[in-house]
Amino acid sequence: MAVLVAYWDDILRECHAQDCFSVLVEEKLEGPRFDLMEVFSLIAEGSLKVLGQFEAIAYVDEKMGEMGQFAETVAVNRGVPVAFFSDIGAAKDWLSRRPPGSDAYDIFRGRDTDGDN
Repeated sequence: MAVLVAYWDDILRECHAQDCFSVLVEEKLEGPRFDLMEVFSLIAEGSLKVLGQFEAIAYVDEKMGEMGQFAETVAVNRGVPVAFFSDIGAAKDWLSRRPPGSDAYDIFRGRDTDGDN
């Protein structure tokens, strides 16, 4: 958990330095994956750290699969404007379609920002 906190501290520090709060995070992690409860705990605790800090977070991990959908739901339910993707093109597209301040809108990636599906 300490490594994850430091990781997001670094991202947040760079966002403040660049005055940019829409970020794309691409991970290519190797090794064993977290189980369901570990993901829930990490996201639930981590969301407290980033809540209100970002306009949008596009998180790309080709290997996350259904766990990415679960992690997205946990984070979004805690007010974090994040979407998980398996390819970088979709993540870039999602970020480019979000208007400034869009963290106040529906943030599920399947919805348009004007509320229409």
